Amino acid sequence: PELYGQSQKQHDYFYFTWIGANGGLCEQRQRRLPGYSVRSGRWKGLVPHCADQSLRPSEADAMWLYDLQEDPMEKREVSAEHPDIVKKLKDMVISQHLSCMCYQCNFAVNETPVCENDQEMQEVKEVTV
Repeated sequence: PELYGQSQKQHDYFYFTWIGANGGLCEQRQRRLPGYSVRSGRWKGLVPHCADQSLRPSEADAMWLYDLQEDPMEKREVSAEHPDIVKKLKDMVISQHLSCMCYQCNFAVNETPVCENDQEMQEVKEVTV
């Protein structure tokens, strides 16, 4: 619509995926874990790695939160101060049945990053949080 000079409805959210932040490797498998980011209004939630091995956003995801209105350079992580916003963003992406798979990064389903054991996955999570 905007190319024709018409206004466009404001999006409820923007959702992006990628193959892991900070490397995020399961040491024995050497595969990067996919993550995602969601932007809604002034808020941006960033999940370095999906916690659910089914590659779907979940309540277990460790989400960093940024207030882009007050902090456009994303220097101050505020999830502890706004757990209600974190929950709202997680609930929104979960309800939309989105995937953590990064299609634009050529991440394929057969590359599902399964760590050898729960301890290894926990170590990956601790490194990225």
